[in-house]
Amino acid sequence: MKNLSFEKLKTSSGVPLYVMNLPHANTVAAGVLVKAGTRDEIWPKEAGLAHALEHMVFQGTKIFQDSQRVGAYLEDFGGYHNAFTTKEGTFFYCRVPQEK
Repeated sequence: MKNLSFEKLKTSSGVPLYVMNLPHANTVAAGVLVKAGTRDEIWPKEAGLAHALEHMVFQGTKIFQDSQRVGAYLEDFGGYHNAFTTKEGTFFYCRVPQEK
């Protein structure tokens, strides 16, 4: 297996952005790791909060006003999105083929 190299970029908000170019790949993927998971919840009062927030992210935006439109937009290009929550964090990701 080849060594994979990442380029670390600085964003205006200070959030680190890591980019990896894979010329042989036929998809584009993006992921966001939020370093907040179930271990950050105060039990029992906040039990399930991290997972609930994960689902809220996909509930819509000003442009995509409900959860079905968010997914449908990616599906129109043959892509998909998903997320999962662990004790350590919450990870959001999507993947879209290079060409439909």
